[in-house]
Parts: sequence; structure tokens; C-alpha cells
Amino acid sequence: MARPCIGWGMAVYFSSLLYHSLCDMENPKLVRLLKVVVESYITKGEPVGSKFLHTLDDNEYAPSTLRKHLNTLEKEGLVFQSYNSSGRIPTIT
Repeated sequence: MARPCIGWGMAVYFSSLLYHSLCDMENPKLVRLLKVVVESYITKGEPVGSKFLHTLDDNEYAPSTLRKHLNTLEKEGLVFQSYNSSGRIPTIT
């Protein structure tokens, strides 16, 4: 089971895991979204939600579409949602 990547000390290790995960994914939209989620989590240090992602300049999706894509990433075990209305946290699988 995937576990949340908690703590700033994991940033370098997690970045290397991210790029291995990205190589396995085929959907470029999900790859870009995962990269943004990881970078935002490392920068902010808190779960990343669809409303925050929607406010970013390079975003082209509605919050509901972002939630759908985040759900797909969660099913893949790449992000974790601690409770229903929280943002997502990148995971180490």
C-alpha cells in the first residue's frame, strides 16, 4: 500500500521516484498534473487541492476535471487523499 510522503527531507528522494513513475505513465495530461502536484507539495508543504491547481497560470481544466484526474492518480497509487475534502499528497509506493 502507498504511504504519504510527509516531510521536507524527502524532496530529493521523492523527485527521483517521481521521474521513474512518470516514465511508466502513458497519459501526458496525468504526467503534467502529477509533476505539478509534487512540485507544489514540495514548495508549500501541504496537500494540493483542485481549487489551488485551478488558480495556476498554466491550468486549462475546471476543478471538477482536475478532481477526476487526481482520482485517477490516486487509483494508480501516486497520490493519497487523507479524507474526502482534503487535497492530495504525493506517495512513495
